[in-house]
Amino acid sequence: MISFRNISHKDISKVSNLRMLLLKNSSSHYGSNKVEELDSINNAFCDWLKINIENTNINIVVSMNDEGLLTSMGIGVIDNRAPIKGSLNGKVGWISSLIVHPDFQNNGLGKETLSHLIEWFSKKSVNKITLQSTEDGEKLYKKMGFNKSIENTFIKEC
Repeated sequence: MISFRNISHKDISKVSNLRMLLLKNSSSHYGSNKVEELDSINNAFCDWLKINIENTNINIVVSMNDEGLLTSMGIGVIDNRAPIKGSLNGKVGWISSLIVHPDFQNNGLGKETLSHLIEWFSKKSVNKITLQSTEDGEKLYKKMGFNKSIENTFIKEC
């Protein structure tokens, strides 16, 4: 049986290890194939988790099986922006990560993890949610009511 809950401090290493599966990829702006770069990202992410685990504008949800194996994780972040169409209160949700362990993919865990984040955003009066997706995730997001934006994303490293 799979159960969902918010992250605790004891989950940090499991969560960071699962996230590294997504980041070991040089085809995205956030990924890399360089070991030293991945180590730096992982260490910084663990520090970020420790700092933000109690942040009320960040929700880190995990799912575990009965054996205690981390099966999925999702991170939702609330940005306070200038009001826009669909978000007159300025609250915009950002799904920063949604990852399902490879051994548990195609079993509905991605959808269920995403549903937990969407429900949390709704309770926080967030009416617009954005994300970036890999090709593998596009089908799920479309099925869950997300529309692909026609805007281009530009990234500059400073």
